[in-house]
Amino acid sequence: MTIKSQTTTLHCTANGSHKQYCVSIDVHASGTADVRVAYGRINAHSLNQSHKERNVLPATAHATAEKLIRAKLKKGYVIHTTIGNLEAPPAADPVEHLFKKPRFKAATIAQTNASIAAIAQNRPRRRFSVAI
Repeated sequence: MTIKSQTTTLHCTANGSHKQYCVSIDVHASGTADVRVAYGRINAHSLNQSHKERNVLPATAHATAEKLIRAKLKKGYVIHTTIGNLEAPPAADPVEHLFKKPRFKAATIAQTNASIAAIAQNRPRRRFSVAI
């Protein structure tokens, strides 16, 4: 059962398009939230619908919705309406980032040693690959 919801509708009429994109956040009594999107032509009888997130924390749902809206604004959409008054939840747990995968691969020991040696000798580092 949904206890709170917020829907933001964006329109794009640039270059002869007549598109709309709706982002909805539904907060349930269980404390979880869903992010739904609907898109299609403006004033169409039916829109294509899908879920972007299901049963996530409200903070995560709010962040996902903001990300989707920012992406559409960059593509030329404008905010048409916002229905509902869903306050932004508090930030997620600060320890949460420790459980995410790193965005880079760690350098191998050989590459690190080669970089240190190149710096010590004041010469440019050679790029090479090491088979492990």
